[in-house]
Amino acid sequence: KIYNETADGKEKSTQTIWIDCKGTAKDAIALSSVLKKALDTDPSVRFALVARRDFKAFCAEHPALVEYGHPPKDARIVRIDLSRNATEPGDTSYKSIARTLGIHTNDDEKLYVPWKFEDNHAVLAMLPRKERNILIVRGNNPGTDNNFEGWEKLVRMLAKDGYGVVQA
Repeated sequence: KIYNETADGKEKSTQTIWIDCKGTAKDAIALSSVLKKALDTDPSVRFALVARRDFKAFCAEHPALVEYGHPPKDARIVRIDLSRNATEPGDTSYKSIARTLGIHTNDDEKLYVPWKFEDNHAVLAMLPRKERNILIVRGNNPGTDNNFEGWEKLVRMLAKDGYGVVQA
């Protein structure tokens, strides 16, 4: 069950709140990370998540979820549509999800996925090894994804500052 304060901040509700989050795999990582932040802050907090194709790998086995699938008819559902939620300057999926769920995040965005990574030595051998490395994940916005000159300029700038850069 999810324990969250009511509007007056005095009572707590034990009704399971379902999260219906629409977005991409990138947004699924952000949601997974926000749920982990909530769980680390309050180990008793649990969520339920409406099944979404892009979210299954990142959230189906998440320790903060009590259920993943289809909510009952009388469920309380919090809807998050990331194409519409990011309204503040400098907003990210992480910040937008956290704000919508009422989770305070005044620190860096610490990403989390609910599995352990196994090294693939063939892939690791191809990656640049610098003291600081950045993985750039493409979004779904055709207007920005096709700006190759901008990407090249960013990569050159980061490389000049000593970063290893990989675009996924």
